[in-house]
Amino acid sequence: MRARFQGMGPFAAVAAILFVVGVLAVLLELQSPSMVLWTGIKVQGTTQNGLTYYTYGNGSYAIDNSKADAGDARKRPTTVWLSHSDPTDSSKAYIENAYNRWLDFSFTTMWFILAFLVLAAGFIRRQLRLRRRIETMGEFGRGISDELIRRQLRARNQPVPPIVFDRDE
Repeated sequence: MRARFQGMGPFAAVAAILFVVGVLAVLLELQSPSMVLWTGIKVQGTTQNGLTYYTYGNGSYAIDNSKADAGDARKRPTTVWLSHSDPTDSSKAYIENAYNRWLDFSFTTMWFILAFLVLAAGFIRRQLRLRRRIETMGEFGRGISDELIRRQLRARNQPVPPIVFDRDE
């Protein structure tokens, strides 16, 4: 596993930090009241005069809609999300807001996406450096040339002529 990230020290460290921050963001979102937007019970209601009216089971409920104008007498369809733990508790009801929903999603996932991008940049950088090292092998100033190594190995692998001593001398 360690060899996979060899030469990517800073990239792997930053990606690990971003991953930990992402886990913390997920834990924060799990405890957020807006989590109801993802896991709650979806109910249709109407908003009129700054209040949103909805029914669940046998009961009718009303909650304050801060986004609606209190002087607007028109009935507008509104989606309300209720908590699974206590759907009859109107204090836990949440009026759907697509902006908040996708902001929560972006906040929790961006850390993991950034960690992936940092790791990808590290892998790409490592491959480019490896390719550059391979392409520049044998150039002056870049180490021992391949041709010199081949000649040295060829000369070393030649059979050594036997040493013959003349007895006449």
